[in-house]
Amino acid sequence: MSALKNEFKIHALDYPWDHILQNIEHLNALQIMKLVVGHTNHLNVRGVTMHKKQCNFETIAHHLPQEQANVFYALYGLAISCVTGKLHTYVPQYTQKEWVHLFLQIKIHKQSIFVYACQQNIQTLMQWMIETMNDTQNFKPLLQQDIHGNTPLHYAVCRKQWKWTQQLIDKNCSAFQKNNQGKTPLMFAAPHHDRLSIFKGNDKQWFDALHDALVDGKEHAMWCYALVEAGADFNQPELYNSPLDSLLIFARSGMDMNLSTKETFSAAQNRIMFLHGRKPVQWQNVLNAFSENKWVRMLHDISIDFDDVKITQEYRDNVTSRRAITDTTLNLQTKYSSIPNYD
Repeated sequence: MSALKNEFKIHALDYPWDHILQNIEHLNALQIMKLVVGHTNHLNVRGVTMHKKQCNFETIAHHLPQEQANVFYALYGLAISCVTGKLHTYVPQYTQKEWVHLFLQIKIHKQSIFVYACQQNIQTLMQWMIETMNDTQNFKPLLQQDIHGNTPLHYAVCRKQWKWTQQLIDKNCSAFQKNNQGKTPLMFAAPHHDRLSIFKGNDKQWFDALHDALVDGKEHAMWCYALVEAGADFNQPELYNSPLDSLLIFARSGMDMNLSTKETFSAAQNRIMFLHGRKPVQWQNVLNAFSENKWVRMLHDISIDFDDVKITQEYRDNVTSRRAITDTTLNLQTKYSSIPNYD
């Protein structure tokens, strides 16, 4: 070992590698792996340069006893796999069951190896790790997050790898876990409403995720329709500023149009909201949204709480079908449910 220390100038390596090689004869493979996992944010296998010759982990492993050499060969193979995008033969050849659970926690560029492989779409490495997890019945690596908070499931859904998505969910990966930007895997499924059944649940977490995914995917009308049918809450003020086809879906589903909001809306959006029970506050919005005299007159009378206002059957039907959660809409429903029609 003293010759090894002199030849490779171990003191030039960073911790924990200097410590590992200085004490290599006193450390078993499991102890080495614990040091690597606990103190390494990036698996740098370059080793050291000696007389203009690169001495990497593979080279160093040639000088070690078999147990310790297995670790260095496996780590070298792992790093090369991440560079080439293809599983290196050293990984399955030298990885041992006694420390493979730690091996799957190794970090590459500050990211745990499994989620890094998912991020880079290194499928052969991913497949080997999945097989290893099945053999050991240790599925914790499936819950790993990258530096952006993304899980393997985030990447599977983002790439529309539906079979892989189903497998991850079957292993209890959460479709509702948010990354650093507040995005869940479920959100990444939009606009593929036909895949919603993959994620389906029946608890509070599922419905909370549905509500968020509805706002996030409001650009996609069929996605919105499917989520509303699944139980998503359309009474969210963030949904008022949706494309017209999506806003119509919310309106026809019974959206309360009098939620508090400071946003401004287009004439077409205002028209949909007024038609479905939004009480006018700024009169100019009504004039911009309607050219028909009967609607302008009726909405004017509604805006000033005129007692003798006559309403159309369409307006009555629209107002009474609201899923009311505001006092304004509840009052409109009470006041205009039985008065004479304008028609």
